[in-house]
Amino acid sequence: MKSLAQARREAEENNFELLPESDFWDLVESVGWPQSCRKGDALKYHLIHQVANGRSLTDPSVREDLLRFSNTYRLYVNHISKILDEIIEVAIQTKNLWIGDDSFSDLCAHYVGLGREVYRQITAPFEQQLEKRDSIDVLAHSARAAFDDVIQRIENSDYEESFSYVVPHVFSAEHLEEEKNALGDDLDDDLSYFTWEHYAKRLEREFTDEGEEMPLTAAAAAIRVLPDKQHVTPAEWDQDVAPMYEDMRRIATLLYEGVLLYKEGKSPEPKWKEAVKATIPFRRDKGNGGWSPVICRYMDSHYLIPNLTTDMKNFLFPEDFE
Repeated sequence: MKSLAQARREAEENNFELLPESDFWDLVESVGWPQSCRKGDALKYHLIHQVANGRSLTDPSVREDLLRFSNTYRLYVNHISKILDEIIEVAIQTKNLWIGDDSFSDLCAHYVGLGREVYRQITAPFEQQLEKRDSIDVLAHSARAAFDDVIQRIENSDYEESFSYVVPHVFSAEHLEEEKNALGDDLDDDLSYFTWEHYAKRLEREFTDEGEEMPLTAAAAAIRVLPDKQHVTPAEWDQDVAPMYEDMRRIATLLYEGVLLYKEGKSPEPKWKEAVKATIPFRRDKGNGGWSPVICRYMDSHYLIPNLTTDMKNFLFPEDFE
């Protein structure tokens, strides 16, 4: 098994661009994992702006630095995964220990999220012993503290899902247009979440039928994405849908009016900011952004309003809706 330093050298020799180690860990530790783990996309927003460090998000150098961060993260999480694999292999010889693939990935990501000190406490002892070519079963004794930390976290499920969600996903500048041409509106690039275009395309896709020409009237479009009486029982309608229906229709109308403004070359910000503000009462409850599960289940666009307004809140208007 290679040491982390060896892995970095080989990656860089193969033109795999990485952030300097100190810069990478400074960014990771700025997130405040795991205390902040419930903040979701707000952490990704924070990290992107930390990487940008005052530069415009349209600056190509920001995209390249985000790619370097992502590359470095993947290298570090892959490195610790090999060590944890070996630890578990030793542990299952004497313990009734099991961890699924998804949970294992979460554990590896969690250790990166905890920062450089914890990461090196786990990885360094095993690297040192492996460089001396000791067998892995000896490591369980010579690196006992690290070994015990890993086993206890697995036994107690003492890790969070998942620091990997914080890591921005972006395309390199040279591949961006190629990916846009291939994927169209489905382009999955986290920098797009900071643009009006991203939300206009998402909304247009949900509010209109395939092949249909824009624009519908805002009122007609709003009805398209709301639950219909024929899809829910009378009891569900009376208890779950009716009390929220007018609020949802107002929010959907505001969202679509923003699309119309964007299509006219005007700013959709006033309409979309008002739509996000109107969702605040629904965010006081847990689950589905506070929306009734019945509403989310029968909304034609599958969570469109809760998901999209949450993204707007986190990426477009974070300072307005903390």
